[in-house]
Amino acid sequence: MAGFELTTSINGLDSFTTIHQDILTSGASVQVMLPELSLATDTNELNLNVKLLNGLQDDFADNDESIERIILEQSDYWTFSLNTDAWANEISWRIEDVDGEALMQGGDYPVGADTYVHSSCVPVGCYTLIMEDINGDGLCAMDFDNDGICDFGGSMILTNASGDVLVELDNTNNDYGSQGVWEVCAIQATDMEGCGDMNNNGICDASEISGCQNIQACNYIPGALWDDGSCTFAELYYDCNGNCNCDLDGDGICCELETDGCTNSEACNYSANASNDDGSCEFTSCAGCTDSNGCNYDANATISIECDFPPLHYDCNGNCNNDSDNDGICDELEVAGCDDESACNYEVTATENDGSCTYADTFYNCDGNCSNDIDEDGICDEMDDDVSVDGLGDFGESSSLNLFPNPMSPEQSMLFVSGLDNDQTTIRVFSSDGRVVWQGNGIVKNPGVIGYPIRESISPGTYFIQVVTSSPSGNIPLLVW
Repeated sequence: MAGFELTTSINGLDSFTTIHQDILTSGASVQVMLPELSLATDTNELNLNVKLLNGLQDDFADNDESIERIILEQSDYWTFSLNTDAWANEISWRIEDVDGEALMQGGDYPVGADTYVHSSCVPVGCYTLIMEDINGDGLCAMDFDNDGICDFGGSMILTNASGDVLVELDNTNNDYGSQGVWEVCAIQATDMEGCGDMNNNGICDASEISGCQNIQACNYIPGALWDDGSCTFAELYYDCNGNCNCDLDGDGICCELETDGCTNSEACNYSANASNDDGSCEFTSCAGCTDSNGCNYDANATISIECDFPPLHYDCNGNCNNDSDNDGICDELEVAGCDDESACNYEVTATENDGSCTYADTFYNCDGNCSNDIDEDGICDEMDDDVSVDGLGDFGESSSLNLFPNPMSPEQSMLFVSGLDNDQTTIRVFSSDGRVVWQGNGIVKNPGVIGYPIRESISPGTYFIQVVTSSPSGNIPLLVW
């Protein structure tokens, strides 16, 4: 049985309800404290009705209501004050009537010195106070010199409503052995005042407590007679102290509020709302270059990996950051010099022509020597009016066509033809596969001898020479090596 409510009324006045959270099993009983009641001087009727909380049904509904009669008798009001010694567990006491029925009693105290006060109404009459000590020394723990004066022990005093001392034990008489017995009598109390009951509802005004009567509320007041609407409740899944009702992993988050996800704040899929790490954290989808100067910069990346940077002076597309002349060479890498391969001072590393190129004079090489000087007389063939062909025959006197030199060596650049009638005769040079590789006029060296500068246009091999006239002649074989 999980709690019950008790509705009470006295002498037919307005009822009041008290809520009790005692857990009872079938057949069990519990003692309930009612508020202090204002009783009539004769017979009083107390009506009691019990009902289970939360709408639960009682299997024994026939005994849920009870009517008790209380007769107000002439009585005294006794107060029993006990100061125990260190062995309080040895002490017990009771006040009996002539039939041995106990009106007041106490005992089963814990070990250790302490003070216990018991009060009760006692009908007019005489009674017996019995105190017992299982150790046989009463309330006296130590009497070192056995002079009857207790050096270490407890005390007791029993008073009535008027403050009169009925029995008193101190260090002079607290050793009552195993048992002490005293006759005490109660007389009608004449100076006791009843409680105030301004609203005449049968309840003493001082006991009319209002507050929260819901046992599920955090501010439930067990003795409240009326619910004042002040109940406060714990937040869902929490108790009244703000602690989770269920927190299996002890992380301060209630079981019902746990959220699975990645709890590592450095992961790509970190979830700020996750409270329970489910092992799903990953660190690749958000990895990238976080340096804005990198060619592979990723503005969305949160985990930094190695960045790719362009070579110095270039952008990420391989273009120069600075190229004022648009030649594809960065300004910072330009090398000034002569970049003309035909110049005498050509520089292989030069990328920017600075106007410093120098060239050989016409018909001369860069060393100041003739490019063609077949008779080695120091006069370039192109300017030599008398080219000597000693030892090779006099082409000028030959009536047939002759070639010189044939074969041509690497050092020779001019091909001479003798036996021509016209100084402006054109020749063609055919390759072995029939292609024309050179054609043009020559330079008169001697009457009937014309030089043709063919070497710079052909490579080593076998060629055929054709003289272009009205009746072309040839083909004369020519070997170039």
